[in-house]
Amino acid sequence: MEIPWQTLDDETLDRLLSEMVTRDGTDYGARELTTAEKVKGARRSLESGRARLLWNVELESASLVSSEQIREEESAYKRDAEAVGIGVADDNEQVAD
Repeated sequence: MEIPWQTLDDETLDRLLSEMVTRDGTDYGARELTTAEKVKGARRSLESGRARLLWNVELESASLVSSEQIREEESAYKRDAEAVGIGVADDNEQVAD
């Protein structure tokens, strides 16, 4: 489920992004970034549309996912659905053929 990040107040969004960027606890980049720098980068990704904020109901956890990855997964889902004869509506709801 997508979280409409634009509806979150700045403090809530920053806290959510901070939790996500510090979740793994290890930085493998060319240089270590501060949490504030990581949050700014995550926010820029949301604002530019390069990433989307998703909520996993089963895990009760939010994640920042690249828009490209989401498109790839949606395409794979549609291919698989077509392969087994299930029609897929534009809003990703299954429909009978």
